[in-house]
Amino acid sequence: AFWCFIGKYVHILYLFDFFSMSIRLKLRLYGRVQGVCFRKWSRVQAEELGLRGFAKNQSDGSLIIEVQGSVSSLEEFALRCKEGPEWAVITDMVKREIESVEEAGFIIT
Repeated sequence: AFWCFIGKYVHILYLFDFFSMSIRLKLRLYGRVQGVCFRKWSRVQAEELGLRGFAKNQSDGSLIIEVQGSVSSLEEFALRCKEGPEWAVITDMVKREIESVEEAGFIIT
């Protein structure tokens, strides 16, 4: 029973570490995502969730957001981005994991 308890305890710690580790996502949003304060809105969402990264408008009318933090916070951020700010209309969102980088805060470029 003791070894079983230790095994379960270690397993629980492993899951906790998985959900608290830092990863980075690159989101590319399409639709009406420029001129609707999406970058400013994304900074507020990122700061609220304890994430860091940046948001940048693209010449094709899309928006790139790179964001880094815990798995659970990134999942929540991506869900919020599917809705976006009040005037945004998201027609597509492409999401992929990329290499983490060291940075502080969330920047609008």
